[in-house]
Amino acid sequence: MKLHGILVAAGCLTAVPALAADPIKIIGILELSGAGAPVGTAYKNGLEMAVEEINAKGGVLGRNLEAKFYDTQTNPGIARGQMQKALDENPLVLVGPTYSGSVRAAMPIAQKAEIPEFTGGGAAQLTELGNPYIFRTLGSQRTSIPKVVNYLAETVHARKVGVIYANTDLGKGGRDVFLQSAKEKGIEVPVDLSSEQGQADFASDVLKLKSGALDAIFLSIHEEEVARFLKEGQRQGLKTPIFGEQTLLNPIVLQLAGDAGIGAKGYIPLTGDAPVAALQDLSRRFAAKFNYTPDHNGFQGYIVGHVVKTVLGKTGKADPKLFAQTLHGLTITAEEEPGVLLTTSWDRNGDIDRDGFLAVVEKNNTLRIEKTLPRTGG
Repeated sequence: MKLHGILVAAGCLTAVPALAADPIKIIGILELSGAGAPVGTAYKNGLEMAVEEINAKGGVLGRNLEAKFYDTQTNPGIARGQMQKALDENPLVLVGPTYSGSVRAAMPIAQKAEIPEFTGGGAAQLTELGNPYIFRTLGSQRTSIPKVVNYLAETVHARKVGVIYANTDLGKGGRDVFLQSAKEKGIEVPVDLSSEQGQADFASDVLKLKSGALDAIFLSIHEEEVARFLKEGQRQGLKTPIFGEQTLLNPIVLQLAGDAGIGAKGYIPLTGDAPVAALQDLSRRFAAKFNYTPDHNGFQGYIVGHVVKTVLGKTGKADPKLFAQTLHGLTITAEEEPGVLLTTSWDRNGDIDRDGFLAVVEKNNTLRIEKTLPRTGG
C-alpha cells in the first residue's frame, strides 16, 4: 500500500507540466497622471495591445512579453526615481518617458545600466548627448520642423511668421529648430513668445500675434495649451493661419478646441487618417478596444512591441546590449513585420526615419492629409 501510494504520488508529479520560461520584460516609465496623462496613457495602451497580440501568437523566443508601467506624474524628478525602480526589475528594454524634460532627467540612469530606452520625446537634443542606448519612436524636431518650414516657404510663401513656444525642452527645442530653419529660408520671425506648461490664459499672446502683421503662426506648445490657444484665437477673431506639429493635431486637442482648430495645419508622424491601410486598421482596432481614437502616442506604443519582437528574432536571445547594437542602423520594413506599420529605420544616434504627413484640420475634428512627406531613406 505504501509503495502504491508512492507510485501514485510520483505519477502525479510527472503529470505536472514544466514551468514556462520567465517573461521578457518591457518596463514603461510614462506620464499616467498629471498634465501628460493623455499622452502616456495612449502610449501605454498601444504597447499593451501589441504585447497581448504577440503573446496570443506564441510570444517571442518561446517566452511571453510582459509590460509593466511606472507613473512619472509628468514630473522630471519623479521620472528619475521611477526609472531606478524600473531597472531593479531587470528589463530587456525601457519605454518612456515621452515628455522631453523627463527623458533628460531619467536617461542617464538607463544609460549607466546599459539598457535600451525607447522614447517619444521630440526634443532635438535627446539623441545628441552621446547615449548609445536611446532610441526614438517619434521623429526628432530636427527632421520634422524643417518640413513644416519648407511648406511655409514654398507653398504658403510666408515671409513673416510668429512663434509661440513652451518654456520646456520640447517647446524651446522646437522654437530653436524653427528659427534656424526659417532663417535659412529667408523667413522673418518678428513675434517670438514664450509660455509656460499649464498656462491657462493666452489672451495677451493672441493679441500680440494679431498685431504682428504675420503670414502664419507656428506653435511649439503642449497639447492642453494648444487647445486653450486655439479657443482664445477664435474668441479674438484671429485669422492668421496656424501651423505646428503633432501636439497641434492630437485628437484630444481637436476635441477640446472644437471648431476653433478648423484650418490649422501641421506635420503628423502617425495617424489613422493617413492613406495607409495598416494605420487605418490599427486606428479602428484601438478605438474598438479603448473607446477613443489613438493619437501618434498610441501608434508609437504599439510599434515598440513589434520592434522588440523583430529585434529579438534577429538576435536570438534577450540581451539588452546586443539588442541596442542590433537596432542601430537597422531598417524594419512593413513587409517584414506588419506591426511596425510603416517601414522604419534607426541611425547610429537612435534617430528614426519613416514617412510622415502634412495634415489640415477640417470640420468634425477630422484630418485631411494634404501631402505625404517621405522618409529620408526613400
